[in-house]
Amino acid sequence: MTLADLLGQIGEFTEDVVLITEAEPLDQPGPRIVYVNPAFTRMTGYTPDDVLGHTPRLLQGPKTCLETCARIREALLRWQPIRVELLNYRKDGSEFWVELSINPVADDQGWFRYWVAVQRETTGAKVREREMVAAQRLKAVGEMTGGIAHDFNNLLTSISGAAELLASKVSHDAESARLVDAIRAAAQGGTSQVRRLMAFSRTPLLARGPVDLRAVLDQLELLLRRSLRGDITLEISHHPQSRWVDAEAVQLEASLLNLVLNAQDAIAHSGRIAVDYRPLMRDGRAWVCVEVSDTGSGMDTATMARIFEPFFTTKDAERGSGLGLAMVKSFITQLGGEVDVRSQSGHGTTFVLTLPAAMAALPVASAPGHSAPVRACHVLLVEDDDVVRMTTCAMLESLGHEVHECENADDALAVLEGAATFDVLFTDLLMPGSMGGHALAAIAKTRWPAMQVIMASGWADSDLPEHSTADSSVPFVLKPYTRDDLARAFARVLPPATKG
Repeated sequence: MTLADLLGQIGEFTEDVVLITEAEPLDQPGPRIVYVNPAFTRMTGYTPDDVLGHTPRLLQGPKTCLETCARIREALLRWQPIRVELLNYRKDGSEFWVELSINPVADDQGWFRYWVAVQRETTGAKVREREMVAAQRLKAVGEMTGGIAHDFNNLLTSISGAAELLASKVSHDAESARLVDAIRAAAQGGTSQVRRLMAFSRTPLLARGPVDLRAVLDQLELLLRRSLRGDITLEISHHPQSRWVDAEAVQLEASLLNLVLNAQDAIAHSGRIAVDYRPLMRDGRAWVCVEVSDTGSGMDTATMARIFEPFFTTKDAERGSGLGLAMVKSFITQLGGEVDVRSQSGHGTTFVLTLPAAMAALPVASAPGHSAPVRACHVLLVEDDDVVRMTTCAMLESLGHEVHECENADDALAVLEGAATFDVLFTDLLMPGSMGGHALAAIAKTRWPAMQVIMASGWADSDLPEHSTADSSVPFVLKPYTRDDLARAFARVLPPATKG
């Protein structure tokens, strides 16, 4: 066996692609392929008969980087080797990434006669890299929105609390009362927007509980009837046995709104959008499947693989941020549910949200704004934001409680150690100083076990202990809270007021 025979067999057996072209021409139509090994067919789908005599540029496509191709050409003009990563296309049109190494080969007289290209597929590594970048982006968005939520929740607590207290003082003045109501409505709208932002943060779903899916869809339908195009037909079907889900109403409405508006964008002319839900039993657990389907343009496989990536969008920059579907997936995942998608180019799309089912919510004992009265008590209020502390103090005093204010946990601990007696410690969770609300609450429950503890925060991130979520024995109040929210929280830890 000659050395040439041995080298030929190595080319036949290697898993890397070996492609050899003539040295010239470098301009159009490009150097012709004179040899490809079997790995080339396995990677690209092209047979030797398909490509011999043609240029390797047949592997390039619409997303192949032109700058990288220009770098390759510059190296070849200088007869220099080059190594790059390049996006190519298989015979079936699918994309794949390769690490490409090109080297010139000279004859005995030193004239360059051939180019030898060795390609190794890196698609899997690229996908993992893209997923890592997407995760980092989502983390960055979560941290950013978590901070925004914290700051805005403090502002909204002060605005809504002050407006609520003011409402009772101006009830005799119709014009003033109308303006105060407008302030309260705007604050409530701001609260809804912040809750949607919190879908990207690490914030647990503290407002999670039984949600009436029919009521959410009825409200959504009222909104969509005014915002959908006239050539879009919206059909919403209800299932009486599966209307309750374990979710968070504001974020669920935002997720469904996002899916419906995306469906509208996918319909170029007239079309139909359908929303329906049905019960599902899986692994002995009850679920509810919500489907949002459209008769739009559908998606190809490549697009479907990326739709949940943060910042990925097929829309123009002014029409889409690429965060909507990422938000939907983040929210449903937090619930322990799943998001599936079925689509085909030219045949529409269906999104399937699988949500945990819930028992119907129990009727509220008293109407909002008329919580059952509790015994007046002595409250130690710990809050670092001056305006929030002042507003909260006023709301608690309006409920009949005596309030002592502290701006941090260290001051509160000093007050407690000074032999002052309190019935309730109402503390913010995240505060500056040597300790936060978690540590203060733990010390208080150990040293003063008769004192009740209520926690609050506008940014309940992963530091929030599990025992302080909404359905635990320790009441947690999510900012922005109202006077009625405070009354309900205090009712959980205090006996009812005695009738005189």
